Amino acid sequence: MLLPRALIVSCLIGLLSGSARAAPALPATPAPYKVPGLQPGGTQVSKSVMEYYDALNWLRLYAKKLEKNHGRRLPETRPALLQIQSDALFLQQKWTEWPRLHPGQSPYSGDVKLDRYFRAVQGAYRQLKELPKSNDEQIVETVKAVAADIHAKAENCRNSADGLGKDIKVTVRTKKGTEEVAGYEVWCAPMALAKFKDEHIRFPKISSPTVFKNFAPGFYMMWVEKENEKMQPVAQTIGGHGEKELEVDLLIPAETDRPR
Repeated sequence: MLLPRALIVSCLIGLLSGSARAAPALPATPAPYKVPGLQPGGTQVSKSVMEYYDALNWLRLYAKKLEKNHGRRLPETRPALLQIQSDALFLQQKWTEWPRLHPGQSPYSGDVKLDRYFRAVQGAYRQLKELPKSNDEQIVETVKAVAADIHAKAENCRNSADGLGKDIKVTVRTKKGTEEVAGYEVWCAPMALAKFKDEHIRFPKISSPTVFKNFAPGFYMMWVEKENEKMQPVAQTIGGHGEKELEVDLLIPAETDRPR
């Protein structure tokens, strides 16, 4: 029997409550741009790479602001907020260093604004920006979800051979017990961005298996759908060890075999 929608919503650790609010666009940065202090003499990087740098910088600054204003009152958030600041600074340095180590290459394809990695970082800082308007439970859970997501990105970068580790080929198999079953849509979203429907990611083909070639590392909610009904979402960390490929099994409850 498929899980009722109310139960599914309650599984999203409070991140589906509330409505998404639009945040102002990041200020444009002319290219070339020098980032003093990160490289000897400053390193010239493109405007697009600076988009990542700025998004990570906003993330770090909002985490620092939350730590100052809520760290003592909500001590359980302080380790996560410090981790976000540390990981964001590390990633800023790696993003500005990458063009020097890979001249003439680009770490992304197409419009940077559509890049899943960039959208996840941008969405994370927007979430932190809006958190002071939320209740304490939402603050704690969202901070922890953002920290887990950014830490997975930082660890994957730290352990990758190419210096960023921003893309992973993810293969998902849907199974009942040990048996692989077909016919399911596979969906996911960064855990901290679950309430933003435009951040929900559908794997391109029906299972099983189904493959997503340019998946950004992070902390995700994953679920499957069939005939417009969702099954219980599960938390899944993608990346963190520098891997270029990852296989994930999503289990289908046996009850779904029963007539509705």
